[in-house]
Amino acid sequence: MGGLMGREVVELLRELIRIDTTNTGEESSTKGEREAAEFVVGQLQDIGLVPRLFVSGPRRANVVVRVEGVDSSKAPLVVHQHLDVVPALGDWQFPPFSGDLVDGVVWGRGAIDMKDQSAMVLAVLRELHRRGVRPARDLIVVFFADEENGGVYGSQWMAEHHADVFRGAREAISELGGFSAWIGGHKVYLVETAEKAIGWMRLSASGEGGHGSFVNNDNAVAKLVAALARLDEHRFPAHLTKTMRDFLTQLGGVLGSPVRVSDPEAVRGMLERAGDTGSVVAAALGTHLNLTSLEAGGKANVVPPVASATVDMRPLPGERDAAWRMVERLVGKDIKVERLNDHIGMEAPDDGPIYHAMGASLTRLDPGVPVLPFMVPGGTDNKSLAPLGIAGYGFTPLNLPPDFEFWRMFHGVDERVPVSALDFGTRALLDFLTTY
Repeated sequence: MGGLMGREVVELLRELIRIDTTNTGEESSTKGEREAAEFVVGQLQDIGLVPRLFVSGPRRANVVVRVEGVDSSKAPLVVHQHLDVVPALGDWQFPPFSGDLVDGVVWGRGAIDMKDQSAMVLAVLRELHRRGVRPARDLIVVFFADEENGGVYGSQWMAEHHADVFRGAREAISELGGFSAWIGGHKVYLVETAEKAIGWMRLSASGEGGHGSFVNNDNAVAKLVAALARLDEHRFPAHLTKTMRDFLTQLGGVLGSPVRVSDPEAVRGMLERAGDTGSVVAAALGTHLNLTSLEAGGKANVVPPVASATVDMRPLPGERDAAWRMVERLVGKDIKVERLNDHIGMEAPDDGPIYHAMGASLTRLDPGVPVLPFMVPGGTDNKSLAPLGIAGYGFTPLNLPPDFEFWRMFHGVDERVPVSALDFGTRALLDFLTTY
């Protein structure tokens, strides 16, 4: 492990995991985010920085600190992460909020999503202080609340009410990029340069309620189920964005044979056969949706007057409006469509100085491993900053073991991260922030 900084990042992550910041999506039951924010404030004040606490709700708080760089004439870089986590459901090998360190692995909810980056950023800032070194440019370091419920009290709120915090920034780094992955037996690093849009919705049908023994020709459940079936059966056409074309072209070089980018369906099949990472990347080849919940009635002999369901739709960048129109057409006029979360998709350049700087930091620490741009099928707080003119990238560097089930850690049982990956990531972040 890399000296004091390497030991420190492990302890910071364990302490952050022990602060239960479960975000249920309900204000009454969400907890811990204010306490985690205050912990971060203390860590920053300990090295002479002057963080600001932005309270967005009774249990919600965001932390912002500006770190002076060597060249303040350069546009500042936003470095942001979120402190909340999803509920820890299921049976865990170790308690999800204990931060256990076992056989070189830190266990707990948030170990990957994304208290690991919070710990790495804090460790890097503390290392810079110890060395008396400044980053290459000013940093706007932000610890957001509420990312796991769309950033209503976090990035959205900050962008709407405190946009001045981000003045002058043109680029940002956050989660879901910079990690190692294996595709077709080849090791690569993936840097996120694009992400799909988010379209969460509630679909509702109304009908005639009554006794289950009567004839009912206006059944809300039947109308809703029929609409859901049409949605589930629909397949949006595959389409390659620039990011995915660049990814596939470069992947062909890694694999030693060209990938047929002219046939997106053939590409999808190839990726889905290339392991977990390939399957995840394949989700970025087109707009898709999933039915996620259904609510109706409560008794077998009572026909409910209302039935509702939730759907998670992920449109490609540029296809958001068309995707919503398709949903309206498929469900029909009898179904009410309520947009719960409607966030943009985004695509940042994968050929500019920041992208090459991230790649250079990775290859300095792990020479010879290719770095590829990719699109994540999910979303990050970068979406909230995009309307401010800030291009968002995913760069939480981790050098992971070949058999590590990285994607299963997100919102899954037994979330964990190897200490060796944290040590690599902290050194890569330090290198990047002092050179870009």
